[in-house]
Amino acid sequence: NKVIDKLHHECGCETIRLPCSQSFSEPHSNDAATTSPAPSECEPTMEHTIATIPARSVIQRSSKTPHKLAVLVPYRNREKQARALIPALQAYLLNQGVEFQIFILEQAQRTNFNRGLLLNAGVLMLEGSDFDHFCLHDVDTLPHKGTILYSYPMGEVPRHVTPNGVHPESKYPQFFSGVVIFSREQFVKINGYGNNFWGWGKEE
Repeated sequence: NKVIDKLHHECGCETIRLPCSQSFSEPHSNDAATTSPAPSECEPTMEHTIATIPARSVIQRSSKTPHKLAVLVPYRNREKQARALIPALQAYLLNQGVEFQIFILEQAQRTNFNRGLLLNAGVLMLEGSDFDHFCLHDVDTLPHKGTILYSYPMGEVPRHVTPNGVHPESKYPQFFSGVVIFSREQFVKINGYGNNFWGWGKEE
């Protein structure tokens, strides 16, 4: 993907293409989310995704904090948004003194998009690294000027960075998406996202 390769070189973000080991059924005619059964290697548990992920080195940045943040950005056909997000987010996080690395996660199959599967795979890709919290970041969501913290989520619950009243499109009382920060322990405890939501939405 030439777009992804350009983003890698221009922005210094790591680009990871994440395949699943079986082919899927034909894509639906629209891209609405469906919950049809996924192949056995892609069951909705993080443990079943690990075998498909290649080992990659991780670039780390200097910081003022002992914590290390991995920003995971699920991506498909959003070049304009990615080009706006990456430099803005880099500057924002450097200003906050957060040690971070941005990963753009691109689905290998041309089937319906599966955001949850990509995020699970991204977390598993970093198993054994010293990243201790993960920012699950939509490509079309930019950080608000100085008011949103991307720091380590203290306590027992994750931090919803774009809660109701901050994200202009959060119309639903159970909305939990946009930008969410989990500690590694929190994400593993809930066993990640379901892997069987194909298309846009519903996994949120």
